[in-house]
Amino acid sequence: MNIYGQRAQHQMQRFQPDQYSQITDPTAHFTELGEEIAVAIDNLTSQLAGPDLPGEEYLEKVARLNSAKNRAIELVWEEFGMNRPGEISREEWEQAHDMEQEFLVEWANRAAIGGTVIDPFEIEDLAQDTMLPVSFLSMLISVASPRTFLGLPENVVIWQQSKDDRWKRFQAEQANG
Repeated sequence: MNIYGQRAQHQMQRFQPDQYSQITDPTAHFTELGEEIAVAIDNLTSQLAGPDLPGEEYLEKVARLNSAKNRAIELVWEEFGMNRPGEISREEWEQAHDMEQEFLVEWANRAAIGGTVIDPFEIEDLAQDTMLPVSFLSMLISVASPRTFLGLPENVVIWQQSKDDRWKRFQAEQANG
């Protein structure tokens, strides 16, 4: 059973125990459901990512594909009825977004490799998405080691606040449908 089947099984056990108890073979059911979800995510990821961009560097492509996959996971999870308000825990939400900090490191390193210039609009868009200050992201791309920068105690606090704010935004979006 893949991770999507495991999440779906856990979610149903937790939030719909009566329906879960009526499934005669949970392993087979959630194995099949997980595979359906994985195929849907792969198909939507390809659509959202689109074709390779002319002149796109490796890290840019990785960032584009990761972003498309994260968005596809959100959309497919919702399509399969898994993101109902109040049904996803903070822990489950964080698991679905566990690559975000690594994405920031890759994004910041992109500026260091070959002296790639980051568009200020890209920084502003990322600041809105991550709910991090523009000044924080600007500093992140100017330091020698983005990973070390993110690990500094004062920056861990800023990162945690952004996660808290994004969780609140997610809950509000779920509540508003």
